Amino acid sequence: LEFRRVLFRSDAQPNEWFEYRMNVEKAQLEAPGQDLALSLNLSISDRGRSCSIWVDGKELSTYLVPTSNPDGGKEKFFEKVFTIPASLVAGKKALNVRISSVNGSYAPRVYQIRIMKYDERLMQ
Repeated sequence: LEFRRVLFRSDAQPNEWFEYRMNVEKAQLEAPGQDLALSLNLSISDRGRSCSIWVDGKELSTYLVPTSNPDGGKEKFFEKVFTIPASLVAGKKALNVRISSVNGSYAPRVYQIRIMKYDERLMQ
């Protein structure tokens, strides 16, 4: 179940960031009080790039693009999913999702970003 999707490539140079305003109002109606999932489509060609992912000013995770496709395939693109705790979503209609470069690295390019209803199968 998809709530908001952005379909363009963004990246950040060292010490920079980019941000999306993501609508979660529909998610609140369909899954009140539950965690959501943040899905990023990334490229293996950005291996070694790292970033911090922030939601409304709170750090959600730091991520380093691996040297090979985490799905084990030869595809160039892969999906990485992060859990957004219900406490960060409660009572909000939208979230600011920020991707910032870390450790002097470029941030990986984001080719698609989605917020979805949380499902444990997404985390595998």
